[in-house]
Amino acid sequence: MITPLADLLEVTQQAASKHLVELERLDYVVREPDPADSRVRRARLTDRGRRLIEDSRRVRRQWDDRLTGLAGADAADAARRVLVHLLDATGGTGSVTARRAVPPSE
Repeated sequence: MITPLADLLEVTQQAASKHLVELERLDYVVREPDPADSRVRRARLTDRGRRLIEDSRRVRRQWDDRLTGLAGADAADAARRVLVHLLDATGGTGSVTARRAVPPSE
């Protein structure tokens, strides 16, 4: 279970394991034995984990709708394209697409 996760996240197995332990501690995932192979433990989202994903998607849609409402569809699309170009220019696209982006510190 850890190796495919580490590969997907492009991190070491140790880092993936630490992330999984933290997600489990926060009750976003639970690990359960695989019915076909008791040596394997599968991670699945808990109800809380599913709610977090749903809430995150909802908030993103709200911000997107707000931007479109304030600036208009054409300007909002242009802003998205500029942000993508900025990510490319600063080398941040890989981190965002791999979900390794670090939030800015305050």
